[in-house]
Amino acid sequence: MPPSLYKTPSSITFELAQRRKRHVVLPLIIAASFFVIAILAVFFLGFTQENDTHPKISVTNRRLLVDGKPFFLRGVNWSPVPIGVHSSRFGYTLESAAELRRRAEEDAPVIAAGGFNAVKVFSAWQNADFVDAMYAQGLWVVAGPVENMDDDELLRYVKTYSEKEGLLMWVVGSGWSYNVFYEGRFRTLREAADYINATCTTIKRNDPFNRPVSSVYGDFSETGIEWYDRMSCIDVWGTTLYTALDDHVYTGRTFDGKLQRARARHTDRALFVGEYGIDAYNANVGRQALRDQAAAIGNMATELEENYRDWTGG
Repeated sequence: MPPSLYKTPSSITFELAQRRKRHVVLPLIIAASFFVIAILAVFFLGFTQENDTHPKISVTNRRLLVDGKPFFLRGVNWSPVPIGVHSSRFGYTLESAAELRRRAEEDAPVIAAGGFNAVKVFSAWQNADFVDAMYAQGLWVVAGPVENMDDDELLRYVKTYSEKEGLLMWVVGSGWSYNVFYEGRFRTLREAADYINATCTTIKRNDPFNRPVSSVYGDFSETGIEWYDRMSCIDVWGTTLYTALDDHVYTGRTFDGKLQRARARHTDRALFVGEYGIDAYNANVGRQALRDQAAAIGNMATELEENYRDWTGG
């Protein structure tokens, strides 16, 4: 018999022992594997359950949905920056972050009592504690506008805000058809549009809850949104409609059909009015216009509520 096939008693004993060991070790490995899988399943189940506390925000058929139900946005633009403080600095230090939270706690009950259900902030503060104060009063937060952030700032911003249950959606740019993001960063609207789409993509990649991303363009009721086709990432468009003044005097006018024309120009996205009304100070005649402002906003809000709340398709 060739040496390679010859087995001594000791080698047979060793082989039997190895077989027995394999028979014992293999079930142990399988059992351990199932144990690890069970641990991972419990971990991910717990993680999913924890994440389930965040409402599901989506856009379907041009309607903004919260947990699958249509959400009619009654928002107010909120800028609690103290007099004499530049908005770019407020909310970034520990002191101003605490002040931001305090002002939110003071303002939120008043805003909610006015019948509003959301606030849109005018500065992309890196501290988001104020969101909890707003949400505790039933107010959603539309975060942004994201403008002129570098990559690291944007990622920190998205991480900070995405953890908040009260975040409704993101905003990239505010009235950028007028200002092209200020600071001379972009020379053309096309460059600004490319920045918006890239920023939107980054936000969606890093928001684990995939909230909608919006952009407030300006008044596109007459001309439409330039480079609209380059911004496929945007879910919701905001428009600014200041139509209430006639020769610097408030005459009771509202939207004058602008909202219908704006909606008709872009039929594949949801739409909200990001700004409307008139200023509290009429610089053209050099006087306050508080009563005119209140009347204009009241009339325009009534038109929105009565005519567009059940607008089929958003």
